[in-house]
Amino acid sequence: MNPYLGPRFKTAAITTSLPMAVDKSIDFGLQDFCNKCKKCAREGTPGAISLGDKVMFNGYEMWKPDVESCTRYRVTNPAVSRCGRCLKVCAFNKQGLFEHRIPL
Repeated sequence: MNPYLGPRFKTAAITTSLPMAVDKSIDFGLQDFCNKCKKCAREGTPGAISLGDKVMFNGYEMWKPDVESCTRYRVTNPAVSRCGRCLKVCAFNKQGLFEHRIPL
């Protein structure tokens, strides 16, 4: 998740032999925000994101999405070829809005 671009931020890797400065990770309050908000779990694909606590998965603490629920929703709903409901409702998609700071 990116503090300015939200969940739609996609990372990429570039291989180089140039010396580069390594920056530090930043805490922009996302974990606290998501712990309070959970709008993606409430309004996204039913059952795809847990309203419960985060779990450890591949070395990361996260709310692991249920990919099977997402796929089942897409396949069984003829009006939905690509869902993205969780991304659509995420307050961090609303760049610059006050919503970023105070979860509803």
